[in-house]
Amino acid sequence: MGSRDHRNRFFGNITQRKVKKIIKNSMDKTERTMAPLNEFGEALIHAAYTCLQGVKPILSATGKGSIKVEVMVWFEFVFFFIHMTNRAAHTQLTSQQFEQLHGFIGELIIPVAIDTYMADWPEEIKAGMRKRFVSDLNNAEIEYASSKELVSKDKPLTGNSLLSKLAKNVASHCESSTNPEVLMSVISLAADALLEANLARLVSNIATVL
Repeated sequence: MGSRDHRNRFFGNITQRKVKKIIKNSMDKTERTMAPLNEFGEALIHAAYTCLQGVKPILSATGKGSIKVEVMVWFEFVFFFIHMTNRAAHTQLTSQQFEQLHGFIGELIIPVAIDTYMADWPEEIKAGMRKRFVSDLNNAEIEYASSKELVSKDKPLTGNSLLSKLAKNVASHCESSTNPEVLMSVISLAADALLEANLARLVSNIATVL
């Protein structure tokens, strides 16, 4: 019995060590996977938020600085940076990786975008805003997909480039869709934020862990 008990303790310890190792390896893998995704998420939200802060003085100057307008403008910037992520992802990720990235956006980026302004709102109102956000995001994707260039040299404010469309969308919430100062400010802010975010590099990092 003593010998058998000894073997049981010995093999039990081995099993325990294996389980701990499996758990540790799994946690390490999860951490390695989440690090690039978290970096990407933080960069995207920061880029959109930086643009929003830059536009706020213009909203106030046009008399359109209400929370409702602010939220709609905030969403427009988030839509834009998600679309720019999608463009980078299409050239760097497999279809499976692309779906995984979209899962991350759906599970973490969208709730953060909503809760930035609505964390304390009643859940039924937040649920309605989530539906609107997803619907408007899909519409923005369709709109941006037809653009062939980031910015138009010939018609930077009124053309069909990505930044022109973003500027017009933001300006429309301020009822200033033809105001060149508003349009140019949005284009300048978004171009700088896009350069700083370097979404292509972040997506490349994501490709190594998904």
